[in-house]
Amino acid sequence: MDEELINKHMLTIVEMENSGVVHMLNNDRVQDLRRLYMLLKRMTKGLPTMTDCISRYLRRKGEQLVSEGGEGEASLPKNPISYIQALLDLKDQFDHFLLDAFENDKTFKQKIQSDFEYFLNLNPRSPEYLSLYMDDKLKKGMKLVFHPP
Repeated sequence: MDEELINKHMLTIVEMENSGVVHMLNNDRVQDLRRLYMLLKRMTKGLPTMTDCISRYLRRKGEQLVSEGGEGEASLPKNPISYIQALLDLKDQFDHFLLDAFENDKTFKQKIQSDFEYFLNLNPRSPEYLSLYMDDKLKKGMKLVFHPP
């Protein structure tokens, strides 16, 4: 029964435009992602199909962050602090999906980590931007210590 109803239509289910994985990710449909995860977990190629779709989505989002607001040849972000904050927000979002929808599945965890490494390496200045981000946060923190609101 699973073969007929799920396995044969797995790719279609995962990639459906208004109800597939991308739609669920865009609309923070954690419970729906969890249900789909539990369903596809029973299939031999279910989880790889789902992780591939999530990976394509995450890489597209990361590539957009790297190129968003870029100028010149390198097409790197104009504001390093907002760039790093956007990356951290994306990481938080996917950590939430990983824990609440995918049961902290090792395969999903490795795939998400590998995708973050991929698009972080697209920007050769990521370490510098991270340093600027940390410096900004430390300075703001020190202002609060010495000049409370």
